[in-house]
Amino acid sequence: LHHKLFSQGDSLRRMDWKASSRRGVKIVKVFSGETSGERRILRWVDTQSPDQESKLSQLSLWIHEARRDHVPFSLELPGATTMVASGDRHKAHCLRLLAGFDLPADRAGDT
Repeated sequence: LHHKLFSQGDSLRRMDWKASSRRGVKIVKVFSGETSGERRILRWVDTQSPDQESKLSQLSLWIHEARRDHVPFSLELPGATTMVASGDRHKAHCLRLLAGFDLPADRAGDT
């Protein structure tokens, strides 16, 4: 048994409330034999690119890297969010979302 900092997607059932209280931050239990619990949340707003096409390219790269590293991930776009998952089907689903994505006209200035 070891601990890690809580991250989005972690089960509240794994929360170590006593350790969290002592440390002042949310701590989650990780049992031996489990994966590291690493998850990546790939967010449109986290891209540093200047235009929509560059942002889509950056997110596509992050999807490929997460799959290559066998790390579960979620994709967050304006108006669409996927669940945290891994595997080739999830990767393909996220890439299809990117391929069909067009920033709504009322948000076009948010790039």
